Amino acid sequence: MLLLSSGCSTMYSWMRADPAPQTSFLDGNFKLVEQSPKFPFWMMWIDKTVDLRKYKKIMIPRVDINHLMEIPGWDNLDARSIGGDLKKDSEDVASYMDFSFRNAVVFDPKHRFVLVDNPGPDTLKLELAIVQLIPSKAELNVVENVIGIVIWPVAFLTVFNSGTTAFEGVLRDSQTGKPVCAFTDREKDEAAIFNIPGFTYYGNARYFTDRWSRQFVDMMNAEDYHELKTDFPLKLIVW
Repeated sequence: MLLLSSGCSTMYSWMRADPAPQTSFLDGNFKLVEQSPKFPFWMMWIDKTVDLRKYKKIMIPRVDINHLMEIPGWDNLDARSIGGDLKKDSEDVASYMDFSFRNAVVFDPKHRFVLVDNPGPDTLKLELAIVQLIPSKAELNVVENVIGIVIWPVAFLTVFNSGTTAFEGVLRDSQTGKPVCAFTDREKDEAAIFNIPGFTYYGNARYFTDRWSRQFVDMMNAEDYHELKTDFPLKLIVW
């Protein structure tokens, strides 16, 4: 109640991960502007001289994993990091992101875009990169949630086991290569009594990927993207 009384904007700011440093994937030519903590993407830039509504098709190349940031000290102690599986894991999450964004475009009820494989007129190219991927501490989450069934405050300790996922995206005219929009976001596992995706190392990475793909389509459909709002970062249960 004390947290809620501090105001919704403050809650969004406290509970979400801070914006990630920009990587070389966005070649330094974008003057990204920090958005409201309620907005789906922390940082964004749009070329206001371009009418994005004229684009009717979109192509989505393979998701880039060559710009991953190094994992900080405490997270290096995670069993998944020690196991040396992070490269394969990042490839798996990248494949899932590719699937998720394509799926969101294909099954968009408003049919904003036709998904294509080749450049052409009235076609955008959406380039995506996973730039940070820190696994959730899944073993601790499972133990603390089991104990939390009996001693419920223990379940809240899972907020200290959070993983982090960050991505960068740029939209280009597929024929000229001219960038028309860029956006980035970083999220950490949401605070909840039961965070079901947190029972696996990258469940939350996939959870956020599905959210981002949906929010991207919502942004491209919106009459006024400023009115978009991300999910509230505090829940009883995250599925």
